[in-house]
Amino acid sequence: MLDVCELARSTFQGWAKAGLVERDPGGAYGEGAVLEMVLVAALRDHFSVDELSVRWPRLRGAGHVLDFVGRARKLVEGDRYDLVVEPKHGGISVVGDNAELVKAVRHPGAARAVVVLDLAPKVLLVRKSFRGWAISGKRPTERKVGRPARHSAEIRDLRAP
Repeated sequence: MLDVCELARSTFQGWAKAGLVERDPGGAYGEGAVLEMVLVAALRDHFSVDELSVRWPRLRGAGHVLDFVGRARKLVEGDRYDLVVEPKHGGISVVGDNAELVKAVRHPGAARAVVVLDLAPKVLLVRKSFRGWAISGKRPTERKVGRPARHSAEIRDLRAP
């Protein structure tokens, strides 16, 4: 998952510790989790981890993250998938056409700065990579053991008589 999303393990661990993303006890992540990583990574350019650790779980609780990921799953070549970010006010939304974009960008009562990120190419690339590498089967109940622990070794000084 981390390779497909181009994330460092330490970055992912920091995000999990902050409550931005959920760690799977078996280390098996589905397409939804991978696509959510793409969104969080894009948002990190505009929000700190502390800011996102407040905002992202609230969006998840309200069902918005599920909607964002659902749209990403249905994305086809040529579709729009724009992430609209209001850095100063914490607004985050995903739009798929010009009408939605205009509605997300224009505020009827107060002008504000927004950033529009075209994530369609990145989402399509990550989703294609994930689908190419994904393993189907029974979900593991615990993580695979990584590199074996180092065994202590007796050290002998060759300079000693």
